Amino acid sequence: MLPNGSYNGMVGMLLREEADFALGPFFIGESREKVADFTATFYYDSYYIVSQRPVASSDPTGIIKTFQPQVWLLVAVCMAVVGVVMMGMMWLTERLQGSGGTSRVSWAAMWSVQGLFQEPTSWLPGNASGRLMVTVWVLSALVIASVYRGNITAMLTLPKIEVPIDSISDLTNQNRLPWKLEHGGLENFLLKSKDKAMQKMGAEFSGFIPSCWSARHEIQTGEFATACDKTSTMTMMAWDFSTTGRCHFYMGKHAFISIGSFSLLFPTNSSLIGRANKLIFKLTEGGLWDEWLARQLGNSKECLKPPATDRGEGVKPLGVQDILGLLVILAIGYLVSLLVFAGETLFFHQINHDNHPHAPLTPDQTPMMN
Repeated sequence: MLPNGSYNGMVGMLLREEADFALGPFFIGESREKVADFTATFYYDSYYIVSQRPVASSDPTGIIKTFQPQVWLLVAVCMAVVGVVMMGMMWLTERLQGSGGTSRVSWAAMWSVQGLFQEPTSWLPGNASGRLMVTVWVLSALVIASVYRGNITAMLTLPKIEVPIDSISDLTNQNRLPWKLEHGGLENFLLKSKDKAMQKMGAEFSGFIPSCWSARHEIQTGEFATACDKTSTMTMMAWDFSTTGRCHFYMGKHAFISIGSFSLLFPTNSSLIGRANKLIFKLTEGGLWDEWLARQLGNSKECLKPPATDRGEGVKPLGVQDILGLLVILAIGYLVSLLVFAGETLFFHQINHDNHPHAPLTPDQTPMMN
């Protein structure tokens, strides 16, 4: 129904007497009942949110997302605390033993880092308290490293698939993807609902579409989401899988209209509606409607599976995008190493210059004056 109260599409053709009846099928609604007559219901359906099917995507920052930021901070604090405590213990031990060296203190500072990265080391503290701290830190570092390796393996072999729109609340609480509605009064039904999410869906939609089927290409490419009855959605899925061999549509898990009655539409007081009802009763009671529908929608079963079950052609080899985070860290590490090397070179060069100033020239080295 248009804002001025008139109808377009099949209902408009029916009211203009350009057709004897409209196949639809039509969801029985109050606005249509005022201008035309519905036949007997020949099937019941539910409305779902339909959008582009989500796919697995690589996250370049996944290498650091194995732990939450709080966990990374806690690990760094623990490593720093262990290093400082070990340095203090070694320094105090050397002072009590009368040793003025600092080698063991330096080893203690490096050991906390080596323990976290599971690097072998020949150094161990000589006192019992130091060995106890070493044991506790090694066990803790082993658990941290094992959990990190396990999470990295899982992220690479089983990429996470985020389902962006799984319900009407998911749709209305996001601003990335607009949504459109079918012509026919669905927006009025949503606005009259007591549910706030449904009211928002009916108030903030970005436009109308003639039908879900006519807009299947736009939904398939992710231009917008919409609300479709389950049968129409399965029809699109069957067409998609039959033509492409893949699934590009996703139907949310939660229906926002749980039961809807669908019928054909006739002009008011049409003499043909009685004959149509008799034919509908024969088809439904004989099971022919269900049989025909099952034949048409057979391929849709594959696309009704969760997106996580989608499989490619064999084992997917890792690409640059999958290890981009590791490459960035590697590049940063190389850059920092070069900067440290340059600093060390300048530092030792300055020390050598200060310890070995230019000696005066000997007579043999004095230039001859003409």
